[in-house]
Amino acid sequence: YSTELASSGRAGCKSVECKKAGTKIDKGELRFGVLVTIQDHQSWTWRHWGCTTPVQIAHLKDESGGDTDMVDGYDELPAELQEKVRTALEVGHVADEDWRGVSPLEPFTTSISCFSQIRMSR
Repeated sequence: YSTELASSGRAGCKSVECKKAGTKIDKGELRFGVLVTIQDHQSWTWRHWGCTTPVQIAHLKDESGGDTDMVDGYDELPAELQEKVRTALEVGHVADEDWRGVSPLEPFTTSISCFSQIRMSR
């Protein structure tokens, strides 16, 4: 895993919502990376920091042991962004004001709405 400031603004965010919309990560924006390997080739996939899920933060915490010194790129971030990463490791999710994802309840409420419409139409 890696945290860094986007260097160019060309990378697309891999969250479902951003990927569907074709949203890029702006140059200079904090991003979260996962190193993937496909047939002996390694490359990074990136997300906006605000699209990083609690599960991914948990994996980062497990991988780093909760030690920010073990988070790739952390030491190169400005102090205010280091604080965001440190806090996320402590509480298990990105700060609410940074969250860009869909509400965890949205798929549930959509399902209830669809189910209600199906039942009502019978």
